Amino acid sequence: TFPGKGGAALDAALLAVTSLLMIPNHERQKDRGGLGEHVDTVAVALVDEFSEMDVDQAAMALDALSLNVGVPRDMHEEAAQALRSHLRMLGQTLGNQNRSSAGH
Repeated sequence: TFPGKGGAALDAALLAVTSLLMIPNHERQKDRGGLGEHVDTVAVALVDEFSEMDVDQAAMALDALSLNVGVPRDMHEEAAQALRSHLRMLGQTLGNQNRSSAGH
């Protein structure tokens, strides 16, 4: 388990990943920034809500999960690829947002 609110930060990040996965393709494409804009918005909210350490731990956990998740029996390969890419995208964006907010 994570110390402090780390578990809550990871829970919030995983919930955010599932929300990002649910954005319809036409919504992703019509937005100026596409999916990246949604990811940035989520990352800023998580960085604002949780401590730097908790966000770092959540980002590392998302990255680790993206590298180690297999394809569950009830999930098609494309869905598993989408899950991994969304985990990786949010994990990297969280890390970047956290580093940039720490400098200010």
